[in-house]
Amino acid sequence: MDFRVGGGFRQVMKIDVNGGVCDFVLTATYTEIIVPKRIQYLLNMGQQNARVHIDFIEEGAHTRVTLTQDGFITSEACQIVARGTNESLDQLSKLVKSPVVLSDSL
Repeated sequence: MDFRVGGGFRQVMKIDVNGGVCDFVLTATYTEIIVPKRIQYLLNMGQQNARVHIDFIEEGAHTRVTLTQDGFITSEACQIVARGTNESLDQLSKLVKSPVVLSDSL
């Protein structure tokens, strides 16, 4: 990961497709980083691209994280990415002390 504007990351995820498992590769380029408030990046998924905005909002002793993904050309692509995002957040919740509360606004 190259965490700077213009830098990026590559992620390989395992995804279930038609009863089998395949690798799903994502790459991204950071377009805005405002520590500790916002991260934005362009997501490249091969034939599909999207914009991702992550905002961190202080709420007392806690932080609300709002993740918005837009620019999908099909609802199927949106659902696949939403599933992967939710699975990633489930794994994150195992690593942090506070539970991750998911809100689906599709």
